[in-house]
Amino acid sequence: MNSDKFRRQLRHEVETWQQEGLIDSSVYQTLSDRYQFDEIDRASSNRFTGILMGFGGILMGLGAITFVAANWEGWPRGLQLLLLLGIFIGVNATGFYLWRKPSPANTYRNLGEGLLLLGALILGANMVLMSQIFHQSSELYQVLLVWGFGVLLMSCSLRLASLGSLSIALIDSGYLFGLSNVLEKGEFSGLQWTIQHMPIVSIFLFIPLAYWCRSRTIFTLAILSFSIAL
Repeated sequence: MNSDKFRRQLRHEVETWQQEGLIDSSVYQTLSDRYQFDEIDRASSNRFTGILMGFGGILMGLGAITFVAANWEGWPRGLQLLLLLGIFIGVNATGFYLWRKPSPANTYRNLGEGLLLLGALILGANMVLMSQIFHQSSELYQVLLVWGFGVLLMSCSLRLASLGSLSIALIDSGYLFGLSNVLEKGEFSGLQWTIQHMPIVSIFLFIPLAYWCRSRTIFTLAILSFSIAL
């Protein structure tokens, strides 16, 4: 697909050619139909509308967070769980719908991907809050690793490079925070096994993810993760 910048430049040149008499109106109309000159201004308007919608969503989200934080302790556990799951499912469902919806200049797709990325961040926040609700304590590296593998599953299912990059960053952070913990305590579990065999995890999880997402960024992060762990 041709970029908006290219089409704007081409439209300007074609208009100049028509004024100079180098082409007639039929050639201009053919080029206009082929490169969709009429859609350029509309795409810019839709992009601006998307930005306004995103900004408004951020303000609404901040207001909702403030309201929840002020009343959180007074709500029953069932309502807390319902709210956490509802926000997580609602944000991801809306993001997936917009991500799949065709639109000029991929306006809805970009907004949907942003919501999916927000949903991945909400996943981590929900994990921490649910641990507090059920009075469960976890090490930081455990939260980061579980969170990272959850985002990794989202990335594999949707094949989104942004989610894949976030998952690698979370898993690598969990590895770095948990390395000294595993070496000092000498404990063994699934997460400790992951830390002890991080080079294998990097090769067999991150490299296929880079291929599925067709992302050079993920491939670079995978090689970097393998090198650090090795």
